[in-house]
Amino acid sequence: MKTKMKKAAVMLMSLIMVMCYMPMMAFAGEEAGVTEIDVKAPGKILVAKEKITTNDNGKVENFDAKYLEKASVTLTNTDTSLTGKYRVIVEGAGDSIQLFATDTTGTYDIVKTGWGPAEGFAIAGNEVTSGANYEEGVTTEVYPVATKAGTYTATIKLVEVNTENNVVATKDVTFEVADAWEMQEPPLYAMEDWTTPEGYGEVTGSSDAYTITGSYTDSGNDGGYAVGSFSKAYLRNFTNGDYAQEINIEINQNDEKSYVDNGVKFALSSALNNANGNYTAEMSYVAQKTEKGVVILGSNIVLDKSGVYTFRIEMTRDAFGEVYSQLKVFYQGTAVGQSEKTKLTCTAGKATGERYLWLSSINPKDGVKVHKTVSLPVPPSTPSVPSVPSDNVTSNPGDKTTTADVETSTGADGKATATVDKTTADKIVDKAVENKSEEVIIDATTKGDAKTAEVKLPAETVKALVEKTDADVVIKTDAAEVVLDQKAAEAVAEKATTGTVSIVVEKVKEDDSQVQVELKIVTENGNVTDFKGGNAKVTVALPAALKDKEVVCVYIDEKGNYVKMEGRKNADGTYTFTTGHFSTYAVMTAEEADKVIAEQEKAKNEKIKAGVKATTLKASSTAKKGSITIKWKKSYGYKVDYFQVFRSTKKNSGYGTKAFYTTKTGTQKSYKNTKALKKGTRYYYKVRGVRTIDGVKVYTEWSTKAIRTAK
Repeated sequence: MKTKMKKAAVMLMSLIMVMCYMPMMAFAGEEAGVTEIDVKAPGKILVAKEKITTNDNGKVENFDAKYLEKASVTLTNTDTSLTGKYRVIVEGAGDSIQLFATDTTGTYDIVKTGWGPAEGFAIAGNEVTSGANYEEGVTTEVYPVATKAGTYTATIKLVEVNTENNVVATKDVTFEVADAWEMQEPPLYAMEDWTTPEGYGEVTGSSDAYTITGSYTDSGNDGGYAVGSFSKAYLRNFTNGDYAQEINIEINQNDEKSYVDNGVKFALSSALNNANGNYTAEMSYVAQKTEKGVVILGSNIVLDKSGVYTFRIEMTRDAFGEVYSQLKVFYQGTAVGQSEKTKLTCTAGKATGERYLWLSSINPKDGVKVHKTVSLPVPPSTPSVPSVPSDNVTSNPGDKTTTADVETSTGADGKATATVDKTTADKIVDKAVENKSEEVIIDATTKGDAKTAEVKLPAETVKALVEKTDADVVIKTDAAEVVLDQKAAEAVAEKATTGTVSIVVEKVKEDDSQVQVELKIVTENGNVTDFKGGNAKVTVALPAALKDKEVVCVYIDEKGNYVKMEGRKNADGTYTFTTGHFSTYAVMTAEEADKVIAEQEKAKNEKIKAGVKATTLKASSTAKKGSITIKWKKSYGYKVDYFQVFRSTKKNSGYGTKAFYTTKTGTQKSYKNTKALKKGTRYYYKVRGVRTIDGVKVYTEWSTKAIRTAK
């Protein structure tokens, strides 16, 4: 009896050990699932004249995104424990930008309403919407529309519905919004830049000064006027910015011998191409002699002198891809007048760029005289009289600025520190209000070259500037110049309720390859890290070795990853970038930035490769008459592109090098084998996943073998 009890106890202990060990076996080698948001923002976005109207629920009717710039939000989840319901919300975008996304019920401004049904949506388990594969990633197109130029930083968050503060994933995204696209400046039209096919007049004279005459026939070609020449195509495209065309035409106020006696001098036309290089739209401006002088029909432009005028046609686009034409006329460098902007109707698809400039109707029989350049009069020089400030705070009514020169001391460590005392602070506010200043400048520069600078001012001063003025706050130091716009200053005032505000600029690295700066705003309530839709414009001096090189700005996140930002090199040897939060930034050669980013991408890919190689699979099988079904389960953490199933009639050999079956996706988890089966034969199956990384196929570990006898 004792022996039986002893054996039973031993068996019980063994069973308990197996049961305890089974969960460890089941999850050995598996990685925790991940939930990520990836956002791809477009390049620069053009400011829109007004917001798109939505209802109280943020929905817009008849949404047309045909020409809007597009961003994308991709949600990926491999964590099967997230069985709740979730929504996407947007924070920190501000009031001047809208983000539109479309689902089955319509298009919504997700800044206003978030994304997803009110009850939320599933990202794991059986309730996931059919066709939504969150393990591979579900991407939604998002269209930004902004009514104010600037840099907008928004935070995209995945939150669990009905669970307060449960943020599952988060991602910051920056949108650059411009008042207008950069203008491609026009070429100088010399005589050889015009083309004269048969019936399109001729060009005579020298390269710099020439005459274009038209071709006229008695049949009244072109409505009774002589058809003139057109410029050779310069092939400037809107992808490189808006563009202008200029031509310097000599205007004669005297009567000329004309083909038609109605005072018309000429018509100047600018034509556009579509994506296929075909004509799609054109705008013409007609110059006609009247009692007031030569006028441009349909405008208030009057040319009342004889001489050389510059005709400048600007082709610009709005946020919705519409193209506008506007004529501006100058006399010896002084503006004479401009037409209203006219929206062009494209007849053969969206306009993509320049076609030609054309003197389409030339009425004077002696033609139109054109000059490649115009000699501008030299204005007399006026000696400037420097102003002598009566105190350390002065206002300039002309440029709407208030400037405070503050005393700066430099310590033994080379750090320059400036403190704005209460007397100076009160004068700054009073004079800025009186002057209606648009900029408040605190000048803390020294005669040296301090690598670190700290400027302190009372928190109540920042609050007063925000509440009483519309001014940006400019901090000038040896290390960098920082400009906080009103919204950024408002975010600082909100954080700093008492005490002082410290703006700290430190050059943490400067050599021939880069200049790296760390920016902080410190208050008694903690650092200000988010400007809540506001922006700071930062200007740093470039090392001499970088002034003639192509440079870029990168944001360095807390993990040391480099992210390129928009910025520009200035003519004075400085570089300016705009940011929605303070952190560490580097201005460096584009070559070095690309190299670092490529190395980081390589390291990321190596990590993914290692993860894929370590991924395990467990296979199982069932048999029915005429078929064997193999199922497999992959450990979580790394996705694959597809699976390969190998089969053999021997346990440890005979599988071959070519897969017996290959899935089309990396989410398929079973295969029903109905071919080449022999009843009574035992078959062995093993499975592996495949993912292509950097053009190289990477394989998971082999699955456990699934063994089944055919029926």
